[in-house]
Amino acid sequence: MAGITHWARRIVNYGITFFVLFVLACATATAQIEITLKNTFIEKYKSRATIDANFTVDIAHKKPNPPSKDGDIHIAGRASEIGLATVAEIMNAASEPDSVDAIHHVEGTNQTIAMTGVWRIWCEHGGSSQQVQGAKLTKFTTTNPDHVFEIHPITHLGETSLLETLHTIEGYQAKDASQAFLSYENKKSHIALKKTTTTLTTTMGGFNYVDFVMRITGDQREVTDGRFVMAQVFDRVGRNAATADC
Repeated sequence: MAGITHWARRIVNYGITFFVLFVLACATATAQIEITLKNTFIEKYKSRATIDANFTVDIAHKKPNPPSKDGDIHIAGRASEIGLATVAEIMNAASEPDSVDAIHHVEGTNQTIAMTGVWRIWCEHGGSSQQVQGAKLTKFTTTNPDHVFEIHPITHLGETSLLETLHTIEGYQAKDASQAFLSYENKKSHIALKKTTTTLTTTMGGFNYVDFVMRITGDQREVTDGRFVMAQVFDRVGRNAATADC
């Protein structure tokens, strides 16, 4: 179990493909969020863990959050490859001052910066606005605009690898697994499929960084930039945290 715990912690702190699988598990409040994606985008990225983007940085935190607040730096902006309001985040950002400086160098200039990172639909800060892929976006004036699309975590910024930032956030209290997965499993969403778009209707949700143990239960499907698995989920004392494999 020790080995499983080690890798589970790394997976949790990656904030990585696992939460992509929770695209529909996005709610704790009652406000409706409507997300319309292009079917071509879904087809292109449904088997991808990461996305490459030429990112316009509208506004970023002046400095990374302290570890007790998760240690991330939030970067709000836009990218033609995404077409949605987007927030990108570097994990454990204080350990990468050069990358933080690179973000601030292009901030507000309309000059893009290349980034690669884990993409996810995450409804914690969706607000009450409609999120329509391809709709016109204006420059953001806050690091936390209404958004459902995130690049979190960033794995490469320009030519710089940020893979070393994907580790435990020392000083941060992760969310309890049993509470988090109970919340995930009780969420409801509606999917409406049209000829060129798919619309998801759901509500806001949280439980971002969660401390859990994951035991892989089936075959792993490797893709170009990662792998997809089914797994049982446990809390830190070995109790089932989810009623079904995730």
